[in-house]
Amino acid sequence: MHIKKFFCNSGTLVAFFITILLGSMVFWIYDSGYKNMPQNIKELPITIVNQDTDSKSFVRQLKSSLPFKHINETTDLKTAKKDLDTRESYLIINIPKHFSNDVVNDKSTKIHFYINDSNQLSVVSSLNLLITKLSNSINNNISVKKNTLKIATPALKQLQHNLKAQQLAAATNIATAKAQIAQAPSDQQEKLAAQLTAKVQKQQKEAKVHALKQKAEIIKQSSHQAQKISCTNATEVHYQNRVKKGLNNYLAPLFINLALNLGAMIGAMVLYNIYLKFADEFGKLEAFAYLELAYVLFAVIGSILLSAINLKILPIPFTNYFSIVLNHTLSLFLFYNFNTVLLLLFGQAGAPINTILTMIQVVSGTGAVPLLGLNKFFAFMHYLSPLYYATQNDFNLLYGGITSAQQKCGFSLLIIGTLCINLLIVTIKHKQPVLNIG
Repeated sequence: MHIKKFFCNSGTLVAFFITILLGSMVFWIYDSGYKNMPQNIKELPITIVNQDTDSKSFVRQLKSSLPFKHINETTDLKTAKKDLDTRESYLIINIPKHFSNDVVNDKSTKIHFYINDSNQLSVVSSLNLLITKLSNSINNNISVKKNTLKIATPALKQLQHNLKAQQLAAATNIATAKAQIAQAPSDQQEKLAAQLTAKVQKQQKEAKVHALKQKAEIIKQSSHQAQKISCTNATEVHYQNRVKKGLNNYLAPLFINLALNLGAMIGAMVLYNIYLKFADEFGKLEAFAYLELAYVLFAVIGSILLSAINLKILPIPFTNYFSIVLNHTLSLFLFYNFNTVLLLLFGQAGAPINTILTMIQVVSGTGAVPLLGLNKFFAFMHYLSPLYYATQNDFNLLYGGITSAQQKCGFSLLIIGTLCINLLIVTIKHKQPVLNIG
């Protein structure tokens, strides 16, 4: 009888329901959120900086071979690098001045690739793979072109010498023929001259066609030989805001803030129960003020300690320590208030919903995949995701980059918004729900 009573208890049934719900929801969240990568790499905007006016045809060929939908063209490398820093562009392909001329004249020249390493690992690894493939193709083409010219030059010079000799011989024959025509009867000279002109034109046309065929054959054979020669290194990759190798370093901005969010979620649940106790004793508004004061104190002290621990673990200097502390303080305060909204609305029943929202934030927070790689649902949810703003700020503070005005505005509005929502709920809600399982 006791076992039946235990398993028929509403709390036991709720626990089973939560297990099934969370298990299925978390899997769906990650499966639907990440399945579009790396295919959605084509959505990332890139920039071609062409500083060589003679390379326009090369740029057209390059654009047609790239998988990206949004390719900007400019001649300003400085502005392109700034866009890379703000993540308005994810890759720069720079064609330097006199590139085409240097290739033809067998001079040293390189195409430069620029990547902002302070990005999600999925972005950086996909771009690195693309650059490797593109570099191999460019290096091979340039190498074949240069070596073809080297191999073909002697044969082409000999062909040119032969053509000049043939032209001299033809000119001598024409002069002799004209002298013979001049000695012919006057009534036949016009006809003979016309025949000579037609014959010369035919011979010149045949000689030109033959010369072009010989030239094409020389270049073809030279190109075949050039392909056997090792490739020229005509590309170079530059990394802005370099991140030290290691999956842990690329995922650090995400996991630092995920840990802060999980800590704040559990802390908010504990403090909510304390708030319930003192709301009856002091009044709900006074108890809420103390709750917010606790959030502020915990956010400040917690960020000072946790930021120091995180920087000690990561191979990162303490240069931006105070900026990181400020970001983590604001983030922790936001995490606390964000997780408090559902607790004030639904009591302890809001905790499992907060867990699901946290999992949604992991995807929409763009710590693992870029915003442009998300589907419409998660792309929308990033606006309401504290983890998004906190993670993006940490990418900039830990590794380098510039936070956009839109991100700063969104972060500020979310902090103010959640605080106002919590105050509104406390003001208009007469009694807080308490989960009673029995």
